[in-house]
Amino acid sequence: AEKKYLEALDEDPAYLDALVGLARLHDRQGNLTKATAYYTSAVQAHPRDATAHNDLGLCYARQNRLQDAAQSLDRAVRLAPEKALYRNNVAKVLVEMGQVEPAVAHLTVAHGEAIAHYNVGYMLHERGENAAAIEHFSLAVERDRELTDAYDWAVALQNESTPMADEGL
Repeated sequence: AEKKYLEALDEDPAYLDALVGLARLHDRQGNLTKATAYYTSAVQAHPRDATAHNDLGLCYARQNRLQDAAQSLDRAVRLAPEKALYRNNVAKVLVEMGQVEPAVAHLTVAHGEAIAHYNVGYMLHERGENAAAIEHFSLAVERDRELTDAYDWAVALQNESTPMADEGL
C-alpha cells in the first residue's frame, strides 16, 4: 500500500487520498512522527478538508499534544459542524485538558444535553474523576429521566466512594 501511495504522490504531491492514506498507514504502525508529517502535508494542501484536520488532531492526541489536537479538531468541527464524530473527538480532548464545559457544549450540539452530560460523565469516570462524573451523570438524569444508565452510573460511583460501615463478616 505504501508503494502505491508514494507512486500517486510522485504524480501529484498534493493528492489528498494518498497523503491521508500514508498518514493513516504510519499512524496504525505507531510511527506518529511520519504520520504527523503526512497529515500536516494534507491539511496544508487541503486546508478546507475536515477529515484531514480531524485525523491530524487524533494523531496529535495520541502523542499527548493536546493543545495541538484541540486546535486541529476544532478546525475540523468548524469545517463540518454537522459531523458528530468530530465533535465527539474534540470533546474527548477537551475533557483530557480539563475543559469540561466546552466539551459539554460540543456534545450538546451533536447529541442533546442529556447525552452530552452522560458522555462527559463517562469520560470523567475513565479519568478517575468520579465526583465530577457523578455530577454529570446526575445532570443527564435531570435532563432526561429515562436515561437510566446515567442514574445507574451515578448510584454505582456514589456507592464506590461511600466507605462501608462494616467491612468484616
